[in-house]
Amino acid sequence: MSIGAALLSAPAAKAATAVPQGGAYRVIDLGTLNGSDWSEAFAVNEHGHAAGQSDGHATLWRNGRIIDLGVLPGGLWSVATDLNDRDEVVGYGSASGGTHAFLWKNGRMRDLGALPGGTDSYAEGINNAGDVVGNSTAPGEYTRHAVRWRAGRLTDLDPEGQASFAKDITDHGWIVGHRFLPEDPMNARATAWRHDVPTTLIPDAPSYPAAANERHQVALNDSGGRASIWYRGGRTPLASEPALFAQVHDINDAGQVAGFVDIDAVVWRDGRAVPLPRLPAGGSAAAYGINDRGQLAGSSATTPDGTHQHAVLWTR
Repeated sequence: MSIGAALLSAPAAKAATAVPQGGAYRVIDLGTLNGSDWSEAFAVNEHGHAAGQSDGHATLWRNGRIIDLGVLPGGLWSVATDLNDRDEVVGYGSASGGTHAFLWKNGRMRDLGALPGGTDSYAEGINNAGDVVGNSTAPGEYTRHAVRWRAGRLTDLDPEGQASFAKDITDHGWIVGHRFLPEDPMNARATAWRHDVPTTLIPDAPSYPAAANERHQVALNDSGGRASIWYRGGRTPLASEPALFAQVHDINDAGQVAGFVDIDAVVWRDGRAVPLPRLPAGGSAAAYGINDRGQLAGSSATTPDGTHQHAVLWTR
């Protein structure tokens, strides 16, 4: 089948709609593919273009249009996880024989493959140089390894066999993720890779990086529903009281963090959680991406029970 993107016109997609809101942010409904009732945006670039999924397909929202990125050969579904400023999109989807990472570029979706002996791979981040990071299954006791794709070449970032996951890569090639260490195989430790060499960022506590910025600040989650920013060996908690659960997903170069607290989308600015508006009648929302202009991408429910989600863009 053709892997080229299909630009959907108004009859095939719900048009993006700006909803007036009070306060510092307004929420824009980015719409859905094929009139479906579900879409989510997981990343936003400096042009305000967003990537995610709708109707089971990886999706790009660009300049008011919704682009269906398609599926891999033999696949039935796909999801986009990140994009760079050139609208190169990465993610993963079903393929013949497993789930494979993909790179969508110039209208075509390319299968990035997996490590030798592995069946599955997942792309999680891409930088403006086109380097891609994620993880791949591999033979052995620990079956997931952090990996990087560069110019078509796949590199195992954890060849010694630790279970590991790469989540994000900066424009300078600094990679963050987490590894499971032999002394504590049940809890991961935040890790950074520089020149393919891993360094444990937080040796004494479970921690799960979500993203890093060009200043090497890292947005972190822990296993107890708390969020923080790691920088030069120290951690700054992100206020979420009296919430039961907080999670971060992205951080921009100003140190602003996208995420959610309980069922509310928030942006942390100067350590303070600023609530983001929901779509009308929506019962929940979450922010997943933020760019250096302060625009955020995520999803907001269109029903009180949260069963129908639409991709949204928040802008000031």
